[in-house]
Amino acid sequence: MPIILIIFIFFGTFFKFSMNKYLAPISHKLNIKCLNEVASESRYSSLWQSFLCGKKLDLKKEKNTLIKTGLYHLIVVSGGHFMFIDKTFKFLKLPFIFRVLILFLYYLTSGLQAPGARAFFHLVTYKIKQYFDFKISNTQITFFSGILCLILNMDYWRSLSFWLSWIVSLAIGINDSLFYTENEIQKKILQIFLIYFFTWPFVNSFSFSHPGILFIGTVLLNPTFYILFTSAFLTLFLKFTAGNYFLNLLDFLMDLFFSFLARLTDFADLKNQSPMNWNFFWTYLFSLMILYHFFKISKERERSHA
Repeated sequence: MPIILIIFIFFGTFFKFSMNKYLAPISHKLNIKCLNEVASESRYSSLWQSFLCGKKLDLKKEKNTLIKTGLYHLIVVSGGHFMFIDKTFKFLKLPFIFRVLILFLYYLTSGLQAPGARAFFHLVTYKIKQYFDFKISNTQITFFSGILCLILNMDYWRSLSFWLSWIVSLAIGINDSLFYTENEIQKKILQIFLIYFFTWPFVNSFSFSHPGILFIGTVLLNPTFYILFTSAFLTLFLKFTAGNYFLNLLDFLMDLFFSFLARLTDFADLKNQSPMNWNFFWTYLFSLMILYHFFKISKERERSHA
């Protein structure tokens, strides 16, 4: 896997096929329609447009709060959105092929977000593995689905959001494959450590270096996602029914929620952003993948001699 990664990064500097170039016209129309439908009188209208349609967040204070809590990725259309949509329609017994079409339509509607593309191809690759019963691990599925994204859109080789999404998923997969424990607390702590270790170049360049932030973000991840999803849904519902009174009440509740998040991170200040050193990042990631294979081989040898 490390060699394949280096090959595609190298060729990505010379050969640039972009699937998104052909999808952009229809995506633009669908994205504009999404933004118009989600827009409301709510003070958090920009947040819901970011959360559902992939728009860049305009609310500076709330944006900084989400960054400081390690939760900013929740308002970027990413794996969580696609997994939620897939699980919802799977619960409704919709066949896989129709779920794929819905996910692809959402990828177009959300403005061709790089983390969304990675999540889409990850789900498709996982289903292909299940259907044909391929003997590959979840880490390999994450890796090869990321490579597939790079093949179809070489612009992603310098996309911050794509690499951040991909390496977090790799860290989670590597944690599951290297550390065998039934203790959920221990597993979560190891996962937090690996995510912080893998994302250190990003964390150091763009936000903060305090590891406690990642712990807070991990604990609050699922509750915050469902709070945002429920609030976005209620905003859309109230927009067409009850009018501004209940929207103001919902805005008040969101004010309380963001105040709570801000208080949790008083100990961590945002750093001034510095340029991303891509050569350092790729060397760092390549080294981590080499270490992963070393430890993976060692673990397999230990089990074979046990």
